[in-house]
Amino acid sequence: MTTSYLSTNINAAQLSDSSMVQVCELVGNTKFISTNYQQVLQKIIQSYLNYESELDISSYKVSPSYAMSLHLAAIKTTPELSYIDNSITYSTAKEQGQTYLVKLKPHYIYSKEQAKKIIQEYHSAADFYLNQVKDNLSVCNDDFSKALLLHDELILENRYQLSGSSPYTLMVKHFGKCEDYTRTYAYLLGQLGIHTEIISSQNMNHEWLRAKLDGKYYNIDVTWDDPTPDKPGFANHDYFLLSDSANYDHYGFCCINSTDKKYDNSRFHSYISKMCKVNSTEKAVYATDSTNKKIVKYNYVTNAAQTIIDLKDSVWSAGGRAIWPGIYTGLDMYNGILYYNTADAIYAYNPNNKTINKVSGNSYSYQYYGLRIRNGKLYGVTAASPNVSGNEVFIKSLVPNNPTSIKLNKTSLTLVKGSSETLTASIAPANADNKTVTWTSSNTKTVTVNNGKITAVSAGTANITAKTSNGKTAVCQVTVKNPQIAVSGVSLNKTSLCLGKGESFVLKSDILPSNATNKTVTWTTSNNKVAVVSEGKVTAKENGTAVITVKTNNGKTAKCTVTVQKAPSSVTLSKNTVNLGVGESFSLSSSVNYGSACAVCTYQTNNSSILKMTSTEVTGSFKALKTGTAYVTVKTYNGKQAVCKVIVKSAPTWISMDKKSITMKVGQTASVSSYIASNAGCATKTYRSSDSSIVKMTKTDGTGEFKALKAGTAYVVVRTYNGKEATCKITVKR
Repeated sequence: MTTSYLSTNINAAQLSDSSMVQVCELVGNTKFISTNYQQVLQKIIQSYLNYESELDISSYKVSPSYAMSLHLAAIKTTPELSYIDNSITYSTAKEQGQTYLVKLKPHYIYSKEQAKKIIQEYHSAADFYLNQVKDNLSVCNDDFSKALLLHDELILENRYQLSGSSPYTLMVKHFGKCEDYTRTYAYLLGQLGIHTEIISSQNMNHEWLRAKLDGKYYNIDVTWDDPTPDKPGFANHDYFLLSDSANYDHYGFCCINSTDKKYDNSRFHSYISKMCKVNSTEKAVYATDSTNKKIVKYNYVTNAAQTIIDLKDSVWSAGGRAIWPGIYTGLDMYNGILYYNTADAIYAYNPNNKTINKVSGNSYSYQYYGLRIRNGKLYGVTAASPNVSGNEVFIKSLVPNNPTSIKLNKTSLTLVKGSSETLTASIAPANADNKTVTWTSSNTKTVTVNNGKITAVSAGTANITAKTSNGKTAVCQVTVKNPQIAVSGVSLNKTSLCLGKGESFVLKSDILPSNATNKTVTWTTSNNKVAVVSEGKVTAKENGTAVITVKTNNGKTAKCTVTVQKAPSSVTLSKNTVNLGVGESFSLSSSVNYGSACAVCTYQTNNSSILKMTSTEVTGSFKALKTGTAYVTVKTYNGKQAVCKVIVKSAPTWISMDKKSITMKVGQTASVSSYIASNAGCATKTYRSSDSSIVKMTKTDGTGEFKALKAGTAYVVVRTYNGKEATCKITVKR
């Protein structure tokens, strides 16, 4: 159904769905029902909800004979429309010999604003029923138990009254006649997804209901099941789920037949208290067997009853030694606990552990004969005798006094790693039943918490949450900082530095200890005409000397003496030509002309496929990758450069000494040299002694020079970069 303005601010209860409720007067005309009924009915209902003064239905070509039936069907299937009179005015037209309805004009009893209020109050009151059975609905997973719950709630909450009644008065003010009971019951069942049919009997001047449970229709007469005069706490079940044959005292109607006799002979027809669903798995309810003075667990599938509580001694006194012949007890359930009464007390039965606790004695003038739970509040029903209406007396609230809020003494907190602090939680109201608080940390690597005591583990942030038993929370954001660790010292990567005019160099500071909290440093120069410094970068300005100082936040200092000379006019390399073998590494150094300076020279190769640079500052180191010729260029900061030619040949496959053996005396010196194949390259050869106590090497590259230390035999070994070796035997005599 399209929502109208009148359906705003509706909570759990919603507008009636007319597709869930059928009206038996129109069922007979199958052709009309199947083609137009639902569409026309929806249009009429929507028009009435929108408080329209007239409605054009000419396009449906509906016979005038259906005007009243459609009008009443709209009202019956939508009990919120209590602001509309049962009468209707309509206009007709005739076309090709057929007369049809053109416009319907309803008669509104109340103003538009009053109508809006009626609907809002209707739905608000409906929420009471739906919430009243909420605890039980959680276990009501079949149509039987849903229909039973609402049947009993309507009976317990309302009284039969003819004058001034309507579906609105039954829902909101708790009194009404048969059609009000029926339409309200149909509406509530529709809210739970159960399809119903409203049955009217003009002969009986009566309405009752047929409900479709598990695919089959059954008669339910809520009105006749409500005791008259009203008896709070009592609910009959004589006319609950009967077939047509069992419902024989209802007559004068024509509608869908109810032939299923499944419940005709069920025990529950004799039960006179509210019946409460046991759980979600069993097809059973708790009920009062008044005849046998028992509270039973009744299985509505097998029709078997099991005794739960024997009430044989719970009899009524009529004064003196006389007693009433039956027992009078009401049943109700809240949060899974079954409540019942005897003449002098109210008890609570826990089905889980089968324990019985006394809830309240009777300090009133009359005896209990029933009880009622409404909105979580327990009421006892007292009366002088079962022949008169009783009075409800408040016993106690069954709703737990849960916390409504929780508050922490701090919402933010900063701690130093390793420290602790205890948070305190305040719960409102002060008399809450359960003041248990659960503490959690969003990041236990940063902060842990135990019963409100928080401990800072590591730097970072975490949220500490305090949670009540019913889910109310409060949060404190905790920031953990590391302890303040003072700087003990600072050093520089250079203590002295020689720069050429215009050259820059970056000094780097090293703070001790490495985990010092504040590593901020400031840089200063003793002579900004000679050298300036910014963030450690020193720039030479003029010839001279300046001292660069780095200072920590707590006053620790380190210094570097900077000497500025003129810019170099030339640069030279340690080698102009180098012969290498494939895979050999080599380093070049450079120098600038006298009287000038260059702190850093950069090196590069013109062919990285032949030479791979492994160091490009201070010294130029490289490795030969394949045969060929390449050039290594060194360049100063001001663009002066020099070049070394590098010839790469094959790696040597052998090496040979110029001497195979030498005989010498103690104290004498000698030398050897070596050579390789002409097509091989090797820039450096290294020499060593096999026994340095006999022969001591005095030169180990280029040529091998050595000295005889004592008599004996040793070998001088020459080795290429790629592991090729040759030896010369050295014999030392005295």
